Amino acid sequence: MADFDCTGSHWNDWWLVDGSPDFAVFPGGLLEWAPEPLPIRLHVGNLSWGERHIGHKHGVWVRRQKMSVAALVHHKLNQHGSLYTTEADTKFKISLRLAPDALCVLRYERQSDGGYWSVVTLYSHPQGLDGMRIGRYRPMPRGQ
Repeated sequence: MADFDCTGSHWNDWWLVDGSPDFAVFPGGLLEWAPEPLPIRLHVGNLSWGERHIGHKHGVWVRRQKMSVAALVHHKLNQHGSLYTTEADTKFKISLRLAPDALCVLRYERQSDGGYWSVVTLYSHPQGLDGMRIGRYRPMPRGQ
């Protein structure tokens, strides 16, 4: 079982899984502008995005899964799914259909080292799904 901890309570602090901020690794090559694998990370966030948003806005669903927000995000991001576009060029949705069905929204955050994907939200999968399907999400093992 993974160990989850937090670097602090500020919106820009990280959740850690086994001491690492990388919850999963988004494979390279799915997006033309992202040829290299990039880590997926969970910020503490606020009521609009990140761990606080998920716990506040989707807390009833999270509690039904009998996991913390961080544990549920980690569990879902390490499953295969389908990648869809959103209204923004740097945000994408991952449709994750293994129980519990979930939709995860990621936003690209640019950094000097190449950047990372930040978890915006995770929630119970809606019936309909907008956006164009652009490929399969197959997470890579962390540390590669």
